Amino acid sequence: MEGRNYAEYILKNYSQIKRELKVKEALLDITLSEAQEDIIEGMNFERFQGERVSHSKVTDKTAAIALDYKRARERVVMDLEMDIRKRKLELLKVDTAMEVLDEKEQRVIRGIYIDMKSRSQLSRELYISEGTLNRWRKKGIASINQYICLK
Repeated sequence: MEGRNYAEYILKNYSQIKRELKVKEALLDITLSEAQEDIIEGMNFERFQGERVSHSKVTDKTAAIALDYKRARERVVMDLEMDIRKRKLELLKVDTAMEVLDEKEQRVIRGIYIDMKSRSQLSRELYISEGTLNRWRKKGIASINQYICLK
């Protein structure tokens, strides 16, 4: 998604993206806090006891299962980290682009998309018509798009 639709999409979903980011960061912390060795050891039926060969009914599949689990867990962690970085970058681009806007455009964009105010409520607060509010909004989104495309 590029251009005006991209910036407007991020602005419309700004609050939801922030919430999802917090959830994914918490999930990553939980996943990373589990010690791999403890999990893999828990999957084995008996503790490692040096070089002694154990004659139990456990087959070599246990180690393969443990390694598969470890690889799958590493993939999950890597996917979470990549998604978190991507979302943080999107939010950073929009936040930085908003700082470059004129104050009036910044107040309109922040009011509509981040503070989730209705256009009529915001136009009353800023003492402007809804037409002027729409012009400032469109101009602000165009400026954000230009800034995002340059980066």
